[in-house]
Amino acid sequence: MNPTFVRAAFVSFVAIGGTAGVYGPAVPELSQRLGVGVAAAGLAVPAHNLGALLGILWWGRGQGRVPAGRLLVVGTVALVAGGLGVAVAGWLPLLLLAVVLAGVGFGLVDVGVNTVLQREPERVGRFNALHATFGLGAVLLPVVVGRLGLAAAMGVVVLLSALSAPGLRTAAEVDRPPPGRGADGPTKGLVLLLSVAMGVEVGAPAWAPTHLVGTGLTPAGAANVVAAFFLAYTATRYLVAPFIGRFDPRTVVRASLAACVATALLAGVDGFAPYAWVLVGISIAPVFPTALAWLGTVSDDPRGTTRVMVGASIGAIIAPATIGGLVAVLGTGVVPVAVAVVALLAGAVAHRLPPARGSSREPADAGAVATLR
Repeated sequence: MNPTFVRAAFVSFVAIGGTAGVYGPAVPELSQRLGVGVAAAGLAVPAHNLGALLGILWWGRGQGRVPAGRLLVVGTVALVAGGLGVAVAGWLPLLLLAVVLAGVGFGLVDVGVNTVLQREPERVGRFNALHATFGLGAVLLPVVVGRLGLAAAMGVVVLLSALSAPGLRTAAEVDRPPPGRGADGPTKGLVLLLSVAMGVEVGAPAWAPTHLVGTGLTPAGAANVVAAFFLAYTATRYLVAPFIGRFDPRTVVRASLAACVATALLAGVDGFAPYAWVLVGISIAPVFPTALAWLGTVSDDPRGTTRVMVGASIGAIIAPATIGGLVAVLGTGVVPVAVAVVALLAGAVAHRLPPARGSSREPADAGAVATLR
């Protein structure tokens, strides 16, 4: 593997990890800057995920037809342009347009880097390190938002994206995916599961800061809680990795989602909210990669992982926007209950899916495990 590309990939993943974590903590600041309510400012979260979905689809359309390095450079350009727009926009429609543009860059870089690195035989260790680097950005940039503001955080994203572009341009070429058939039943079930579960994974850190500020915590303190959420979330995945394969994936997912329900409800109890939101991060952490391993045992769909990623992206758009609508009507206190209900719905879907079966086939794309967090 080209070491120049690998170094650039790690730099780019700090940038995209940061973009995944900044919008929730920035909601109070955006509300004040734009002169809109927190529900309107919170539209930045689904706008980011809409852009990410478009980026994923763009990569899927161009893979094998357009040079991989060119697509990755387009992604970094979109991150730079969108990040600059987010930093300076003073009108909500312009801000959302900039967020979508940055999200397109996020999706292209995220899927593209994982796809290119998937070609190397030592990819498992590489993906683990890459995932940790994504987590580093998701932990650090919310702290920057809390202390210096969203413009400073997006400045870091812009700088790192620009620095990574020349190295990403050297990416090795990837093959065009083979033609696929329609999704089978287990794939459809897991697409639905992760579409709902991503509502917790994205909705919790997106709306927890607004909820915490509503309880009396400062915006900086709320941003620190989100940083702790992502730190706990990333650490949990690595801590459970050595032994989680001993358990049936359905059992792991159902237990994780049950813990999400309990910890989200605990966030609604006075005095427990900051700690409970961190516990939500621990609870939701195993769900996505475990569901992908589950997919690998119950489905032979060659495009199953792509379908699941697209479904998860759609869920990441719908759930935060829905929670924002509830906040506009019922106030910030509804956030813990809304997240708990989403987790409960995901658990109900998981309950109806078949258990994993023994299989000698390698689980679904190792690269995708690191793609959507």
